[in-house]
Amino acid sequence: MKKSSGGKRSINIPHPDLKEMQNRILKYLLQFPAHKAAHGFVKERSYHSCVRAALKARQSHPYMMFFDVRQAFPSIDKKEVYSTLIGLGVEREIAKRIVFFCCHREGFLPQGAPTSPHILNLVYHALDEKLSRHCRPKGMTYLRYADNFFFLSNKKLQSPKILLEINFKAMENIGSLIKNG
Repeated sequence: MKKSSGGKRSINIPHPDLKEMQNRILKYLLQFPAHKAAHGFVKERSYHSCVRAALKARQSHPYMMFFDVRQAFPSIDKKEVYSTLIGLGVEREIAKRIVFFCCHREGFLPQGAPTSPHILNLVYHALDEKLSRHCRPKGMTYLRYADNFFFLSNKKLQSPKILLEINFKAMENIGSLIKNG
């Protein structure tokens, strides 16, 4: 599929039987909510709610920095999905089955499966928490729409500085995939 920004995006649409299974898994996974900073793929939140929150924050925080995760869905591998599920308290056997049914046979989170957006939010939850905790004492606002990260501040931001201040060691894959937007 062609991307509006140029290039191509690979969409992995599941077989109808697999899609039905994934929809049932999604109902189970929705008991684990996305972080409050997340606006993409969240009921009663959207691109518009993210824009409204950003516009509201910009009244007192005129400086904004934006980052986009390159290849967000396929950059999440089945090990990250599994460890995220275990961290949420999902039993090991159930987590293994969710990974089996929801990850591509090549081991990544496919874009196009009904479960992938919420799983992305669950995998990013720890990063959302870390970024929120980092921004709060600095008087900054942090928002995320899908794989787009927004930082709003009342002081001029320097992109390398904010990233260097955050210890991405625990989230090596995600941290290394963030690029300046």
